[in-house]
Amino acid sequence: LTTLVGFASVLIKDKKDKDLLLSIQKDLYKIMSYMAGAKVPIAYLSGRVKLFEQNIDKVAAKLPKLNRFLLPGVTEICSRLHLCRVACRKAERRVIFYLKRAKKDHAKEASTYITPYFNRLSDLFFTLARKYTKGKEVVT
Repeated sequence: LTTLVGFASVLIKDKKDKDLLLSIQKDLYKIMSYMAGAKVPIAYLSGRVKLFEQNIDKVAAKLPKLNRFLLPGVTEICSRLHLCRVACRKAERRVIFYLKRAKKDHAKEASTYITPYFNRLSDLFFTLARKYTKGKEVVT
């Protein structure tokens, strides 16, 4: 996922979006460390989830309402962000699978902070992908 985020970010010119993706990559490295057993603080991820929600709301307010499914593609950056979304959903499922077998205290903290992080992050990727279709969305 972190590689795909970097792959997407190279095409983005908007400094705020580019900085956001870089900070996500840094978060992902902390999450990977935590999942590998390192004593890395992760409670800050709650604030990141709120930031994602604010970004989602801000971007979505400028987009047309959605009442059909979108076909990924249209622009290269849109496609790359959809790849990020898919990888994020897969990572979320893998974390949930892992947590079912993890130690209770580790699983509780991870499910409190990491699972919601991935859930909202995938929504952020979806919203950013819509932003970068430049009004050329293809619906089913």
